[in-house]
Amino acid sequence: MKVQDIKDVLTFAAFRPDADDSSSTCPKRFPGQRYLLLNVSRDHVSWRAVDKKGDFEGGDSMEGDLRDVAPQMSEDWKAMTDSGHVVVSINNRFVISLEHNLSRRSGYQELIRSNPKAVLGAKCDRGKRYAVHHNPETSASLVLACDDSLVKSVEENLTAVGLKPARICCGLYAMMTGYLHEFYRQKANDRPQNMVLLACCEGSVGILNQKGGQWSEFRARSGVYQEEIEPVAQLTSKFFQEMTPGTPVVFLNDRRDTPFAQRMLEGLKNFAMQDATQDDHLWTVIGKS
Repeated sequence: MKVQDIKDVLTFAAFRPDADDSSSTCPKRFPGQRYLLLNVSRDHVSWRAVDKKGDFEGGDSMEGDLRDVAPQMSEDWKAMTDSGHVVVSINNRFVISLEHNLSRRSGYQELIRSNPKAVLGAKCDRGKRYAVHHNPETSASLVLACDDSLVKSVEENLTAVGLKPARICCGLYAMMTGYLHEFYRQKANDRPQNMVLLACCEGSVGILNQKGGQWSEFRARSGVYQEEIEPVAQLTSKFFQEMTPGTPVVFLNDRRDTPFAQRMLEGLKNFAMQDATQDDHLWTVIGKS
């Protein structure tokens, strides 16, 4: 046995997941290490660093495509990490759809990555990468599809400047499914049967309508807004027009207390609105889970 192997056992490092194990949480993969979080939109990139204690620090954004931004920011980004690892949220060229009766065989989370057709059947496109989140009480599922070419491009652009993609996800999808996971952990009597879940993430919007405990309709689009709420209102108006009076509206934003979030909350004030946004919501969802 090598000396390093003995040290890994004594420090519990041997029992931790590998840094490249995207199925495990970031705090377990990078204990006591700094790592970087990126959100990649069509025309801008934003970032935030996580320090050795697991707290957020720094952060900024830059206009432009990742292939142009990464070379300019590479030295600064690498200085924010101990091992070069970065968690990426893709915020464009994705589709989220509401599907029914998909396979729920054991291990479907891994299967959707390695053999998505086994889960999606005829709905599977060979040029896409997928994630799926099942409603635990009905046959409905939310399915994320992202261009495989975009994922590869992100990996190549980051690797070219000396960074290591630790996980590539969709922030909007992660925000919504994270909320739904916690929602269904509540007792059935404590959960509303009717609900509208509205999430906004750096220009992208997703809205889910639940009626009688059933996910009845879903819509999502990237690059909808910048700072004004009117494009969001146009996209979501149908949901609110058909909503039963008194139906709770749960609002999620990428962060609290921004001018956009304040305008959205003002626009929703006549509904039974619940602001479920956390501090640094997007970064918390993609970087600490």
